[in-house]
Amino acid sequence: MKAIVIYLIICAMAVTACMQKENEEGKLRAISANESVKEKWQRSRKSVELEVTAKGEQMPMRIGVFAESNEATEEESESINGIPFVRSKEGNAYRPENSAIYTGDTAAIFRISWPYMAKLKLSDTINLDAPFDAWLYGIETSREITDEKMKIKIGLQHSTSMVRLRLESADMRKILTETSLSGSNIYTAGDYVPYTGKWLNLRGAGNPISLKMDKRMSRYQYIDFVIPPSPHAGDVKIAIKADGEQYIVKTTLPRLGRGEMTQLNMELADDGLRIKSSWIEGERGVETEQAACTDSIAEGDYLLSDGSTSRVYGKDAVAVVIESDGRHGKAVALKDTDGLICFGKEKYSSGILFTSVDKQKTEGYINPTRATSIDEQQRIVYTPTMAYPTDCALGYTDGCLLSQKLQSQKKEWDKDELGAYINKTDAAYVPSLGELAKLYYILNPYKGETFSPEGFSRPSGVYTSISESTEGRNYIMDFDTGLASGNVSKKTRLRLRMFYLF
Repeated sequence: MKAIVIYLIICAMAVTACMQKENEEGKLRAISANESVKEKWQRSRKSVELEVTAKGEQMPMRIGVFAESNEATEEESESINGIPFVRSKEGNAYRPENSAIYTGDTAAIFRISWPYMAKLKLSDTINLDAPFDAWLYGIETSREITDEKMKIKIGLQHSTSMVRLRLESADMRKILTETSLSGSNIYTAGDYVPYTGKWLNLRGAGNPISLKMDKRMSRYQYIDFVIPPSPHAGDVKIAIKADGEQYIVKTTLPRLGRGEMTQLNMELADDGLRIKSSWIEGERGVETEQAACTDSIAEGDYLLSDGSTSRVYGKDAVAVVIESDGRHGKAVALKDTDGLICFGKEKYSSGILFTSVDKQKTEGYINPTRATSIDEQQRIVYTPTMAYPTDCALGYTDGCLLSQKLQSQKKEWDKDELGAYINKTDAAYVPSLGELAKLYYILNPYKGETFSPEGFSRPSGVYTSISESTEGRNYIMDFDTGLASGNVSKKTRLRLRMFYLF
């Protein structure tokens, strides 16, 4: 009996050992299978690159990327959730900002968002209030897969609508300080889902969206209101403030479609603010680069063709600043207008006549040196800070107003008359004698350095001003001798150097 018991114990031990061996072999086979799967997964992993396309040329430099994973590991999924990608130098290719990202999930769906916000997940919402940014989003349109790389093509599109005001003023001296837009289909708050471009819980209709600004209306000004899209037409009110006065106009806007732009072409005239025309752009371009504002505009800075300023001379420079309060002032063209220009016919007039300094002599020389043989009676002591009366040609420095008065006559100008050049020159005007005298002074100072910025062609010869002495005569300035004279016929052909307001 004892032998039987021992035998059974030995058999049980043998069975247990056999089972343990089988379990261990099973574990080894499972580990081996897992390692094989992992190895295959590792071999199938590919780097991720995006190619983003959109209408327009100002593609964003940095975007947020989120991948809806299907088969990715948890580690991989986390590595492509809400991370920043940056645009490379080669076209519109975007790559991870910090380090390359690899995934074996070739079925993941990629989405993008701009502006980039860290730690946002796919369905996260953010609360937004006006004024809004021009939010963009994008989803995949196609993909190319190679052994090493997965290239995802994404179309970038707007999640907002835009109302653009193209505003001009009959008086380009005015300064625009505020613009507001309100209406039944203009929302001022809402919840936004960045990676899907969806708007939820829109509210605040009827409240104004106000934009503060400080813009000289010497050229067309574009004011953009970025707003959530609305499928409904609605009544709107537009209000602007210029030189402390408020002007209001009302109209009806059509639906405000996603990605669409409604432009209103407006004019501020003596009789108020009015809408001249309007149109709708079905798909507006992407504009993600904001123009940098100059902190303080100084004498010697350059005025560019688009109305901005620069410290450095370049091919887009059209004028150089000679007077500034830090934000606004005057600039003089870098070179003369082509050809010789006459003022015009005798009765062609701004309607304002000016006297000479002593109200008797019609001409004199500004700050001649004692070495010259000019008679004392013809010498004019001048500095820009001297308080000449404004009815005196040397004391009047608002050539812009005179130019506007001349232009407002609504006549057909000959090609060589002043009005034609005022009419076609953006933000430019013909200077008064007082302004030409100031330019002459800074070019020939009593002391200090002569004004000679890069790219500036020093005036030489006789120049016309817009200041008139009689119905048939206007004032001129000789930049070689300093002669200021109001005894020249309006029909005389002279050089012309335009001035600019900014």
